[in-house]
Amino acid sequence: MKLIQVLIFIILFILNGIVHGQLDSNPRIEKKHGVIISGGGPGLYGALSYDYFVSPNVDVEIGAGPFTVFAGVKYHFEGKKMRKWTPYIGGYSMYIWIFEVLTDDDNDTPQGWYFPAGIQYIGNKGFNFAVEFAVMHAVGDSIGFGSVKVGYRF
Repeated sequence: MKLIQVLIFIILFILNGIVHGQLDSNPRIEKKHGVIISGGGPGLYGALSYDYFVSPNVDVEIGAGPFTVFAGVKYHFEGKKMRKWTPYIGGYSMYIWIFEVLTDDDNDTPQGWYFPAGIQYIGNKGFNFAVEFAVMHAVGDSIGFGSVKVGYRF
């Protein structure tokens, strides 16, 4: 009977180590903070942003480009798994601060929306890369848009 108890204890100890080892190697848990440079996206012609994983699946981001400021959230479908690549969808609100230059219609608004679907890579040493395609609604028009993002996670 003692042998069975010892074997059960050893098996549970090993399983516990495996589970915690998997959770510890999830890059969205280990490196929650990120600084990103992007081309396209809600910053239009490029942006500098900061993002943070609230949970392995939920990532919030704020940033600014030469023409906009923006904030949004992304949901990573495989975020809880030990994967370097995760697909995501999201939604951003953006404010175009040089709005008057881009439009001549008094009914347009400087408020815009950006809805991306993409895939993100997080490497072991903090390298971050993402590519996304999106629908953007800004200055009275909805268009297909996208972004390429490169950054560092810590």
